[in-house]
Amino acid sequence: MAYRLKQVGTSQRPYEDSRALEKVWFPANKYPRQIAAGDLLVIYAVGWKRFPAIVKVLTPAGKLSDDSNRHPEWGAIYPWGMKVKPVLRLSVDDAPTASDCGFNVGRIQNGNTYLKLDAEEFGVIRQALLDRQAELLYERSSAAALR
Repeated sequence: MAYRLKQVGTSQRPYEDSRALEKVWFPANKYPRQIAAGDLLVIYAVGWKRFPAIVKVLTPAGKLSDDSNRHPEWGAIYPWGMKVKPVLRLSVDDAPTASDCGFNVGRIQNGNTYLKLDAEEFGVIRQALLDRQAELLYERSSAAALR
């Protein structure tokens, strides 16, 4: 199993919470050879500089040619796709920021749609997501108890 960071969204169309996170896509010139079924992807929300989710890759990359699997808007630009399943997910507003995790976003802003994370980097981001999830649960349960 490998760990990768996957950008989702574009500067013109930032990541949205309503996204189902059932598939991730890659541009025509960036076939994801290094990503395999079973790998874990940290989702980086473009436009927000936050990490709202970790997903598990379910299928190897393929050219999703039938209309049901193509990217809904940019099928010709993003022909490579993989099915994924969320493992951990927060709303983008609640998600930890790249700076919360000590992550240098400059590593991903030069046309890289994904990049390899080492176990330590993955662990820091995963723990930040888990900590934030625990904080939110505590806040909500405390607020409910006061009612």
